[in-house]
Amino acid sequence: MKPEYNAQVEKWMQLLAGDQYRRLCRWVAVAHKTADNPVACLYLQGNPGCGKSLFFHALEGRWEGPRGDYNQITNATHQTGLLQSPLLVADEGVNIKKFSGGPSSASATFRSLTANFSHTVEEKYKSPAQVNAYFRVGVTANNSDGLPFRETLGKAGIDAIVERVVWIGVAQAAGDYLRELFADPAVKKAWVHGGAITRHFVWLAESLDVEPDGRFLVSGEVTDWHRKFVRNQGIKPEVSLVLASIAKDLMQGPRRFLRGAYATPDGIHVLHRKVMETWQDMNPPRHTVLTRALDSLADDVTHRSDDGQRPGNRCFYRVPWQTVFDSGELDDTTRDKINNPKTWTSK
Repeated sequence: MKPEYNAQVEKWMQLLAGDQYRRLCRWVAVAHKTADNPVACLYLQGNPGCGKSLFFHALEGRWEGPRGDYNQITNATHQTGLLQSPLLVADEGVNIKKFSGGPSSASATFRSLTANFSHTVEEKYKSPAQVNAYFRVGVTANNSDGLPFRETLGKAGIDAIVERVVWIGVAQAAGDYLRELFADPAVKKAWVHGGAITRHFVWLAESLDVEPDGRFLVSGEVTDWHRKFVRNQGIKPEVSLVLASIAKDLMQGPRRFLRGAYATPDGIHVLHRKVMETWQDMNPPRHTVLTRALDSLADDVTHRSDDGQRPGNRCFYRVPWQTVFDSGELDDTTRDKINNPKTWTSK
């Protein structure tokens, strides 16, 4: 397909990606280079009608075969779909419920498909085939849970996921612009069936010189989605609920400290022991599991006395208030008290 710049496609992509527009252009420009380097998964989140599926439909035109259905292929016993196209798209997010290997295996498969060059494909009644290519993985979803992996990951594992995902929150303005354009049947036909978007993608590939972001030609950068994703790994959501319970106790009395916990404008400070004691479930996590979760959630560690009011040898983890807010367990009164430390009567 010949390259052809299209000002309308460019405007739609700008509306689609917002401040991630440059990163999206770089991603498109190298998507077809499946023999060179891996490229991060492209996750488009937005309301229906914004053009998420249209984007990948146009990208599909870079290859001869139709794009692969990520969920259908990865949930199948024989993954022959990997032989058809290097483009794999998970419409409405990755489905891990039917994944034969369970959630951990689903996460490992995602990491492999986005970063590895060699893949073994099991074929029915045939010897395994070897596919050598860097797959291009896309995700479309209306919400932020399109990659519903929940693992107790160390920092290296979390970093591996973050660099593998370019997340774009698609603005409603992109959908409004499409509806305006598609009021003209000729424009709609040219975009949906005539290859206008694909030709612009080819033009981008020939116009941009993309330097690798490291191992990946284009990698993800930390956004609010990535921060939420990290907080949702392993037992961290449960820990956030426990911290919310401790925060309520801290904000009810006249003092902002208890045995094993205290509050400052920067966050809630807790002892490992305090979290274990406050755990609502009859089966609290193992000591090392909780320690890893607190290490990941905390942005600072200090050594104080039991109530945190004097120097001492007790290890307090400071967790930012936003993490506690994200648990969704705090009432408005408690949140208002936390957000107005000048009204606190004491530390």
